[in-house]
Amino acid sequence: MRRSDKLHKIKTANILAENLYLENKGLMKRIPQGLTNEHITHVLGIKLPLTESEFISEELHTRILNEQLLYETFLDTVKNFAKEKLNKVVDKINDWKDASVMIYKVISNPELLKNFTSNFWKTFQQGTLKTFNEFLKKIGAADFIPTVEKIVATITNLDGWKKFLAATAIASIVKYAVDKLKNLAPDKIKEFIGNYLSESVLGTIISKLTDFKSYLGFLEPIIGGVQFFYDILKPTLDKFRQALQFTLPKAGTATSLAT
Repeated sequence: MRRSDKLHKIKTANILAENLYLENKGLMKRIPQGLTNEHITHVLGIKLPLTESEFISEELHTRILNEQLLYETFLDTVKNFAKEKLNKVVDKINDWKDASVMIYKVISNPELLKNFTSNFWKTFQQGTLKTFNEFLKKIGAADFIPTVEKIVATITNLDGWKKFLAATAIASIVKYAVDKLKNLAPDKIKEFIGNYLSESVLGTIISKLTDFKSYLGFLEPIIGGVQFFYDILKPTLDKFRQALQFTLPKAGTATSLAT
């Protein structure tokens, strides 16, 4: 065995011994049973310490449990909303039940959630967002661009299922503004943007992630239906069509709160 390997084993053993001691003292806890590192990182959006230990601080342990409970609650409301459509393959979003099926499948699969969100957000930024910024300049509303950029930066720094739902909501509002409002008077467009594209609105969207109907109840009146939600997602849905052709969440995905 190489000297570096021996040192690594000794270091790992020392960390384990120290963590066992801290656990006995009530200062450290094990990662909640049944929740994988992949689930915690990519679904709950919580970064774990860069160690090989299964031990975490009591504060982080509590945060994981709280976030998991919030996630499970929201997921259950999505499932209840989808009802009979949940086990069907949805190729196109025709209504909010179709949308709920897509959301359920994406946020219940860590790998799909990570890749889908990354592709969607990148596609939005390179396409619709650029078009929107040019639109703002054209109507003399360039002063709104820094605010929009702050919203985009905030979402970019999020992770997990909350990032996906915040991103789709804001992107849908931007898509609506670009496609639906272009024929209105500039003052009316500026009024809409001031009302619905702000950091406080983003905060409200995130606060609505307690159940699907609350999220939908806030978003739908702004964008007037499911069409703009589907339109903004369509390029990514087309790319991930095969990955979405399953009828149940990926086997092994943790969706039950460990006790």
